[in-house]
Amino acid sequence: MPVAVRIKGVVKRYGRTAVLNGVDLTIDQGESVGLVGVNGAGKTTLIKALLDLCEIERGSIDLFGVSHLKPEARGRIGFLPEKFLPPYFATGKEYLRFMARLHGRPVETPAIREVLAMLDLEERALRNRSASCRTAWPRSLGSPPSSSATRTSLSSMNR
Repeated sequence: MPVAVRIKGVVKRYGRTAVLNGVDLTIDQGESVGLVGVNGAGKTTLIKALLDLCEIERGSIDLFGVSHLKPEARGRIGFLPEKFLPPYFATGKEYLRFMARLHGRPVETPAIREVLAMLDLEERALRNRSASCRTAWPRSLGSPPSSSATRTSLSSMNR
């Protein structure tokens, strides 16, 4: 199976503290992986490094065979942070159009309906302003990814 994510020898420090210390991880396409650890273990830092949202001191990260430093590598990755808030003034439809333009894609009704069904939402949700929607639909609809990185705290899963 082709490799989706390859992390080799990644080191990330905050000050003198090594948060990631020689991390190696390979994830094949189609494989699901969960990062589990105590607060401060580096789970979020690893996801941020993967998405080039923070610099790493050493090592390499490839996404679908392309360096994570290149924008095209991240084009197939979706990311939903723990606390995601889309622009409060935008409707779901407006946000979709914005995200589609950002990714150079047309807004396709069948794809939108498919994602709405996956998220158990009705089409009327697209008429709502995002300030009234605190679910995962806005980011998920923006760029249907080949892979997704989702940040969820265990405390929110236990409720």
